[in-house]
Amino acid sequence: MSAVFGDSMVVLLATFVALLDLLFIYLVMPESLSISSDLKMPWSGSISWEQADPLRSLRKVTKDKGLLVVCIMVFLSYLPEAGQYSCFFVYLSKIIGFSRQEVSIFIAMLGCLSVMSQTVLLAQLVKLGHKRCIFVGLVFQFIQLFWFGLVTYKSWMLWAAGAIASISAVNYPAMSGLASNMVGLDQQGVAQGVITGVRGLCTGLGPAIFGFLFYFFH
Repeated sequence: MSAVFGDSMVVLLATFVALLDLLFIYLVMPESLSISSDLKMPWSGSISWEQADPLRSLRKVTKDKGLLVVCIMVFLSYLPEAGQYSCFFVYLSKIIGFSRQEVSIFIAMLGCLSVMSQTVLLAQLVKLGHKRCIFVGLVFQFIQLFWFGLVTYKSWMLWAAGAIASISAVNYPAMSGLASNMVGLDQQGVAQGVITGVRGLCTGLGPAIFGFLFYFFH
């Protein structure tokens, strides 16, 4: 699409999909929290400094050791993953020697296999329990990171490493499910919000750390 219509069309399509997602959530998705007259919404009335404190949720996590362990797992697993994905395009083109079309095909393959892993494969793995599911995902993540580090030229090994990387995509959904089982119904939003916040932190730190390492060694 980029080669035919240009990069602007790709950005425009991505923006349209994001807007469609927002409309779907606002118009179709039901609200999980029942709104009653006794419920004080965050935007009603005055907002205290305690409500605006961004570290408030993190302090709550330290009181729950189980949720704290899940947050640490999310941080240690998603930090290298975020760094890896941020360097993918440069690594494949500059180190492996992929053309622009080959990079697109590889990323598309990885994305399609990841969707299958998070739906079909994850549905089977969770039957073994969230802990075993996370263990399987972390093992495959270790294998694919080690494998990508060894491959320095075009070969079938690179495509096999991409397939293995897609299996490790079950990590975050399994960890999110584990955290959901650890807290009560009234704390689901807090738990998922904290985990998402940790993942967002990794999204910023991963490219910064591993991008510097990639630049330093290459």
